[in-house]
Amino acid sequence: MKNHSKQTNKLNGLEPVKEIQNTDISKFIVKTLPLHEKIRTNRLVISKDGGSYGKEVPVRIFVLGGNDGEISQFNTFYEDEKAFIKANDHVIFFQVIMFENKIVSHEYSPISNNKYFRNSNNSPLLANQKVWRYFNLTKFEDLIKNRTLFFNRLDRFIDKLEGISPDSCEECILNTETGKSIVEKHENIRLMKERFNFARNSTFTSCWHINNKQNERMWKEYANERSSVAIETTYGDIMSAKEDVQLPLHIEKIRYFDEPFVNQESYWFPFLFKRRAPYEWENELRLSIYAYNYDNQTYIRTKVPLDKFIKKIHLSPLAKKHELINIEKMLKMHKVNIPVYFKNKRVI
Repeated sequence: MKNHSKQTNKLNGLEPVKEIQNTDISKFIVKTLPLHEKIRTNRLVISKDGGSYGKEVPVRIFVLGGNDGEISQFNTFYEDEKAFIKANDHVIFFQVIMFENKIVSHEYSPISNNKYFRNSNNSPLLANQKVWRYFNLTKFEDLIKNRTLFFNRLDRFIDKLEGISPDSCEECILNTETGKSIVEKHENIRLMKERFNFARNSTFTSCWHINNKQNERMWKEYANERSSVAIETTYGDIMSAKEDVQLPLHIEKIRYFDEPFVNQESYWFPFLFKRRAPYEWENELRLSIYAYNYDNQTYIRTKVPLDKFIKKIHLSPLAKKHELINIEKMLKMHKVNIPVYFKNKRVI
């Protein structure tokens, strides 16, 4: 299943930001996106069994450019990291929404004042970086019994600001965008908020913890029972297991910020950002699935290869011998052969 669309053109040395902002958007997008590509992306929808079928849905397309004079386009719903990688050193000019081969609207980047629009320079993780997930016993058994990973819809998270850009992004539109009327600015804010809601209802996430050792606060917050467990893996193992996942999966470290804050990524990819003070201790690695037509579902399950995905199973610091016996029986029943650690010693 492919719904990723990319086209490339050269700007012949022109300054991309000024050139694109002064371009007739309808002429530009029609020129750069061939008709067959418009039809193909318009009709591809992820179905609930992971396949695709024909149904007319709005297509959301990013248009990017950089100092290399190159223009690129990506479907907003990402099957790989190409759009994110491209955005590291290119500017997202706008997002175009098309339906039935017609432009419905376009949301531009608030980039007139470039000093407010810098990327966060997120450093990549090493393959051997340890990553953890803390479970109560019920959720752990669900994982090993069904061999599926649970992805919760973003708008169902306790933090109701998940997937919403900071207020400073709206202020950036209102206060720094020269050459835009107040009507145009408020329309862009409306499109930004509409995009939030669309993305939050279409993004499904599994949250993991980056650390080289167990974290006492994570035990207390997410697995504060004697029967709880933590599974240990590595970033490299997660990336390897990604190839076996049925749906397009994006894996990236969460970035944390203090208000006021605005950059290109927090504006367009707010699901990768959190307010620093309440959440930075979580040091989160986020696994996300972006799906068009799951907005009537509150979660997604996808198959994962447990032998690739899990290095070790750690029992809670509160556990007693009884909990160890129960875990041993559970693993045997579900035919799972993964090392188990109890009081920091391997016991299975």
